[in-house]
Amino acid sequence: GVIAVLDRDNGNRIVLFDSLGKHLRTAGARGAGPGETEFPVGISLDARGVLATLDNAKAAIVRWDANGAPLPELKDFAPRGRVSSRAVVRGDTVYAVVEQFDSLRTTR
Repeated sequence: GVIAVLDRDNGNRIVLFDSLGKHLRTAGARGAGPGETEFPVGISLDARGVLATLDNAKAAIVRWDANGAPLPELKDFAPRGRVSSRAVVRGDTVYAVVEQFDSLRTTR
């Protein structure tokens, strides 16, 4: 098994370890560019080694290939509001509670 850790305290990076705790690779950094994240929530690692996180600030799924190179971001889902719970990312799908805002109310 692989352990994936979202490390927001040290540059919004995602660190992967094997089941014995040996460092495998690191992906991402704090920023707004390709492969960078501003407010990552939730992480996913698929069978091909593709790593993904939902960046709440970018409203995009930021992804890296098995070698840690950035893949194109997925922005088509465009949530209308703020993710208010732990997001679960599975490939190109995000499961989360989204708070929607308008001038009069907040809904979930």
